[in-house]
This record gives sequence, structure tokens and C-alpha cells, in this order.
Amino acid sequence: MRACGLADGESELGGQKVFVKGTHATLADGTIAGSVLRMNDAVSIFAENTGAALAGSDRDGDQDAG
Repeated sequence: MRACGLADGESELGGQKVFVKGTHATLADGTIAGSVLRMNDAVSIFAENTGAALAGSDRDGDQDAG
């Protein structure tokens, strides 16, 4: 969704007005239009709630582990 990463406010999706507040996007009638949650936030939330280790997390950001 084009509103991902932007501040709260009005956006557009498929020709319809979408209203963004936090990580939620709704149409004018309140119907959920989607999410504007960023992928890095989604992965962090997943890891926090499952205790799962993330692949490559032991490399300290090193892109060339070899």
C-alpha cells in the first residue's frame, strides 16, 4: 500500500480513499483496507511473540559471512 511508512492521514488504494491511523488502513465506511505495518516491524513483532531466532541474526549485520 502506498501509505506504508507515511504519517497518519488520507491515502488512496484502487481509486478509493483510505484513512491511515497507526498501522491500520480503513475505507470511509470503516472497512479494513489493509495494513501499513512495515516488514521490519512485522518481523520484530513475530520474533518477540514466538521466541523464534531469526536466520542470520548471529552475523551482526555482516553481509559477507564467508
